[in-house]
Amino acid sequence: MNFKLDNLITAYRNAAVGHGAAILAGDSKAANRYHAELATSLNELKGDHAKSPLLLMELLDDPNDSVAAWAATHLIRFCTDKSVTTLKRIGEKDDLIAFDAAMVLEEWEKGRFSGEEW
Repeated sequence: MNFKLDNLITAYRNAAVGHGAAILAGDSKAANRYHAELATSLNELKGDHAKSPLLLMELLDDPNDSVAAWAATHLIRFCTDKSVTTLKRIGEKDDLIAFDAAMVLEEWEKGRFSGEEW
């Protein structure tokens, strides 16, 4: 992996961790800031980096549910089966991250969420 791509994956993961922690703490201001960082990292990853979705796939098994849920959300169109499995696993828990994962999955299954294009 090249240095820039490694940094982007790290920034994406860190933003997802921060977002999850802020959501669970009820800190919407911090959650919004981390979401903006996550979106920026995602946009950079979607740039000219053909390996980005493959590297994000590694985050589907991340021990942090927020990281895995965000990766599954962003990859659901690229690797549907693994992303759906990840969202189902997280969605069975009982917190706001689980609720969000379940909602993404429900919207995907109803055809109202199309996921990211890679």
